Amino acid sequence: MVKGEEAHVLGPSSVGVVVVLLLVAGGLLGLAVRRSRRLIRVPAALIALLLPFLAGIAAVNTQYAYYRTWSDVADGLFGSGPPQLTGVQAHDGAAGAVDKLTGMPGKVLTLALPGPVSGVSGRSGLVYVPPELGDPGLRTDDVPVVELFHGTPGRPSDWTDGLHLQQTMDRLRAARQVGPMVLVVPDTNGGVKGTEECTDAPGGVRDDTYLTRDVPADVRSALGLHTGPRSSGLLGYSSGGYCAMNLGLRHRTEFRALAALDGYYSPTQAPYGARLFHGDLAAQQANDPTLLVRAPDPAPLPAIFLATGTGDRSDLRAARSFLAALGPGVSAQLVTEPGARHTFDAWASSLPVALTWMWQQLRTPDLVRAYPGATDPPLPSVVTVPHHGRHSGAPSPVGPGASAPGTARHHVRSAPLAPSTA
Repeated sequence: MVKGEEAHVLGPSSVGVVVVLLLVAGGLLGLAVRRSRRLIRVPAALIALLLPFLAGIAAVNTQYAYYRTWSDVADGLFGSGPPQLTGVQAHDGAAGAVDKLTGMPGKVLTLALPGPVSGVSGRSGLVYVPPELGDPGLRTDDVPVVELFHGTPGRPSDWTDGLHLQQTMDRLRAARQVGPMVLVVPDTNGGVKGTEECTDAPGGVRDDTYLTRDVPADVRSALGLHTGPRSSGLLGYSSGGYCAMNLGLRHRTEFRALAALDGYYSPTQAPYGARLFHGDLAAQQANDPTLLVRAPDPAPLPAIFLATGTGDRSDLRAARSFLAALGPGVSAQLVTEPGARHTFDAWASSLPVALTWMWQQLRTPDLVRAYPGATDPPLPSVVTVPHHGRHSGAPSPVGPGASAPGTARHHVRSAPLAPSTA
């Protein structure tokens, strides 16, 4: 939450707004009944009918905290969005000028993401480009590329408007908790009301093919990267967490690390999942992460990160069941956030820890030498991150013994955690 907003009882994510809208609607309805003049009665009645609809939207925002300030609302309605990607500009300075580059902000740009293999067309996405990409001493086959998946319903800008992706990455880079990573936010459903759940469902759009083949190829081509599976990862929240796990396990030779924040681990748990496969049991089972982790496959499982709040029992139960299904020998970690529910605030609190974990999995030995972290060991068994019911946008401390007054504790279970640097 923006500083000082907790005291604002009429912020867009407050219950007060819902109450005010309903009270005004009731007052206008009473005015429409009492007044005989049509000039007053008709407009009052029309507005009285509209306000409960707006109150319903406000109630949803109260639950999920999508818009936190009125400026967020204005940006969502009138904002022009990130600029188009027209090329990556190299920065001045000698190669390897790490201190200078890590102090500079990255850029979030709009990138056209056509789908020549999948047949998907007309979609675009967002891409976070770290300034280190302009360092002529940086090997283009070293830079990690992570796809980020939004929820359903949802859109790519949820990552910037709701989770403040750019600010979070910039702060983590400045604190040396992560190095240069390219973060790509594709449109997973082709619209805010899409229902494909990132699959090649029978009779549906080939979103699996689009997200695992077309999007990585488009990003590498646009940015001049040669990143391979060794440095590729997937991360999502809510049904986007299902996307990350399902796609990563279906294509386990293409992705090294998978992360889900309050994700689903079976297509029947995901929104619209029950009708997604039109009764095709084989297709449903082929897109069930809980079954995929047990399926015989010569390729090793990717490293796995799960985060969930204890305030939503179904999310917690799903994460624990999925962790148990992984079996021994898998690099996996479960972070639980006491009291947190299925909201943007919970995902924003866990995101810095997830991004730090992702960096540890995908960095190469050359990146470790070029961008050494302030604290390099694996994440500790207990991680503390700021959580006051609203997110401040600051990165979570993840080093040994990290803590802050008044923060909620994130309990971590490892099975075992072994970040790779090779």
